[in-house]
Amino acid sequence: MKPEKVAAFTDNELLKRRKLLKSTHTFIVATGIVALLVLCVLFGYSVGKDAATGGKGTFYYKPLIPFLLFFIIGNGVITSEQKSIHDEIKKRNLE
Repeated sequence: MKPEKVAAFTDNELLKRRKLLKSTHTFIVATGIVALLVLCVLFGYSVGKDAATGGKGTFYYKPLIPFLLFFIIGNGVITSEQKSIHDEIKKRNLE
């Protein structure tokens, strides 16, 4: 977020925004962790099926790509916004 836009927020808006960003970040990280766990389970199932069928197992990872991209991109965006909000809060001595 641009510094001018962050500077235009009132103190209460900044603190509410920080709380909202923290919960959004938690949701994004939880989504990423669940997607990675499902990916690991699917990979383990694929390896076991491949071993049991003599090399005819397939690994279905494509349905998880949107979740992993959501995690990577969302984490980057939210982290940069959190940094700009945190810098403005420090500048105003609200902590």
